[in-house]
Amino acid sequence: MRQRVNLSLVALVVVVGLLTAAGVSACGSASPQSHPTSQTTGAPQSAGVTQAKVRTVVTHADFSVLYSTLQQLVSDAPIVIRGKVESISYFDHQGETFTSVGLLVTEGYKGQIKRGAKVTVVEPGGITTMAAIMRSNSDKFPELTPGPAEENTPLEVLFGGAPLTKVGDDVVYFAFKGDIGGLTGDYYESIGAFQGKFTVSGGIARRYVPADMASSSYGPLTTSSAALDTSIAKAVVSAQ
Repeated sequence: MRQRVNLSLVALVVVVGLLTAAGVSACGSASPQSHPTSQTTGAPQSAGVTQAKVRTVVTHADFSVLYSTLQQLVSDAPIVIRGKVESISYFDHQGETFTSVGLLVTEGYKGQIKRGAKVTVVEPGGITTMAAIMRSNSDKFPELTPGPAEENTPLEVLFGGAPLTKVGDDVVYFAFKGDIGGLTGDYYESIGAFQGKFTVSGGIARRYVPADMASSSYGPLTTSSAALDTSIAKAVVSAQ
């Protein structure tokens, strides 16, 4: 059974640093129909922030299921795809911040999405502003009450501490058709949030694992890109 995670802000770490959003742009390359839109008052956030001071919020979630093996991920995900990230944008919805990933599919392992398709994947976390997050979470973070000059300060929200996806990333998603309440449009989500997402770099594929989740039975499942392709193909056949 695929997993819906609790995206509520339950823990906070604030870091002040510099944010460089080079290569990050609005999702203009995919069709408008593929972009999820919020029916709340939360407006999409600009992805053009460059060299601005940023505060970082690290959120945590309770997972009811831990996907310890590739076989579990393939079995539970109706869609498994790999692709190159072409565009990134951020938006707020029902008090949470999300990233909208415009993906050019380079391999369709499982499901009906084929190579060459352009799809949108929605991930928890992203970039918002101090004012936007305080509108929905002021009771949790009274120490962050911004003054007028700070309301538009960029706020980087890292779900479980996972790095934000960037334009040009080569990623594998173990996914399902998105069903975030109140969010319209044609989009996908990875199962178990960052559990069902692998990033490929330098021929090596791995998933993000927070320090508090790492154990002898749960890890990044690091492997070569070629071995990941082979393992997924075998797991898909076994799951049929």
